[in-house]
Amino acid sequence: MTNAPPTTRYSRKKLSRKRIAAEAVFKRLGFLERLFFRSNNALQIARYEIVDAKIPASFDEYLLAQVSDLHGKLFEPRNEPLLAALHEARPDAILVTGDLFDERHTNDLEAREFLERAKEVAPVYYITGNHESNLDYASAAEALTLVEASGAIFLDGKVCELSPRGNGDDRIRLYGVADPPCEEDFFEGVDARLDALEGKRDRSRFEILLAHRPEGIARYAARGYNLVFSGHAHGGQFRFPLLCPEGLFAPGQGWFPRYTAGIHEIGKTREIISRGLGSSVIPTRLFNRPELVLCALRSRKDICQR
Repeated sequence: MTNAPPTTRYSRKKLSRKRIAAEAVFKRLGFLERLFFRSNNALQIARYEIVDAKIPASFDEYLLAQVSDLHGKLFEPRNEPLLAALHEARPDAILVTGDLFDERHTNDLEAREFLERAKEVAPVYYITGNHESNLDYASAAEALTLVEASGAIFLDGKVCELSPRGNGDDRIRLYGVADPPCEEDFFEGVDARLDALEGKRDRSRFEILLAHRPEGIARYAARGYNLVFSGHAHGGQFRFPLLCPEGLFAPGQGWFPRYTAGIHEIGKTREIISRGLGSSVIPTRLFNRPELVLCALRSRKDICQR
């Protein structure tokens, strides 16, 4: 006859302690899950107002929406939350400031559908980011074809004029600069592309520049652009209040970057930096929700008349 192993008996007190400890672990895991979900999927709206004497009164309350660094991400099926936010805002123009695609996963069909549906809200203006610039030739050509087929206006190295809501003759100038591919020095590459735009400038008008990388702000300001829209920095990826409110790391700027979000100003140039919508090399964000930017233009003349 073999002796049965002794049975371990737990008192109710011990069982209660184990249950409490287990519940605490699961609660912490649940909190972390919710935190990371919100940091990567809970869309946030950033609202700005730009007041400038060069903005014609007919453009008062003209609304620009900025979509940046989607990186092939889908917000639920078919990007419904993002498109719903655009429909609700009813902007006059939608500015896509690069990295709609990701060189690792382009999601061509989803990107085209997003652009087509965004165009139902307002005209869409598109520039390339570093990820589009780094696609191989065939993929880059396919992406460009897709953008143009969607009805979006491809703005690399080009200029167009925005019209007011009414039928007035006033115009605002919108320029786009392509992001240099990774084998080029960024500052030399962006200087060359900005120089190529100089012959198309009209400094008598309010001029807006779409440029993917925010760290070029001194170069954009040196050329006298009134307003610049940039992205690329992903809000510094991980943002910790007090410790590093501008984020932990940004490509092109390194650790503890300066230009990751909000409005920055040099001279008469103001740059709005989007924290972006997706993630890329680092596959997650923390305390850094995806961001859709809305910017209202206001004429200083119109304010003086009120």
